[in-house]
Amino acid sequence: MKGNSSSLRVSLRLLSAGLVSEEVIKDDTKLVGGSGLSLCDSNDNSKKSETNKALRNHQVLLAAHLEEAAELAAMIQGLSWALKLVVKSIQFFCDDDSIILDYVTGKVAPPNESIVVAKLLKQLALLQTSLTSCQALPLLRSDDDINSSSLIKLARDVIASQTTWHTNTEEYETCPDCYAHVSPRHKLEVRSGCFHPICFTCIRD
Repeated sequence: MKGNSSSLRVSLRLLSAGLVSEEVIKDDTKLVGGSGLSLCDSNDNSKKSETNKALRNHQVLLAAHLEEAAELAAMIQGLSWALKLVVKSIQFFCDDDSIILDYVTGKVAPPNESIVVAKLLKQLALLQTSLTSCQALPLLRSDDDINSSSLIKLARDVIASQTTWHTNTEEYETCPDCYAHVSPRHKLEVRSGCFHPICFTCIRD
């Protein structure tokens, strides 16, 4: 992680991305989650710090409204991270194409079946009370174009870190294209928007 607590005692912007992906781990298919988080200066949008975290909450991974649950979980991780860095004033952003901003601001209540989403909203609201100033804003498309790729990359990196396993001294991952068990050294990242690394054989093919 870049940055330090002494430099983060000003008003900052929190950008977050929550991602859940179906991954083949050894011979099993599992849902694996991760978040990409970035803190930027509220005046010039210069990046102050960034990190990524695993989303291990099984309720989130199995939620009926998975995408919304993952995004809210990432926001919760982001605000918790900011508090640990002694941030007191923050703006955090919700995709303006989703209903999450309306949920967060209380304009709309989640459907009755969205039990996990409702729980996450309560947790998010509680974290907001721990800050001197906390404002939820829509993420404009221009901001999204600039930041989304780097945030998704951070989220994908932490997802990839959860898909490896060890046999004696060797580390392995499953290639998502051919399902071969290969060393991470023999996989390359393919920047096609999903950031799934595939093995050399599939790249050549």
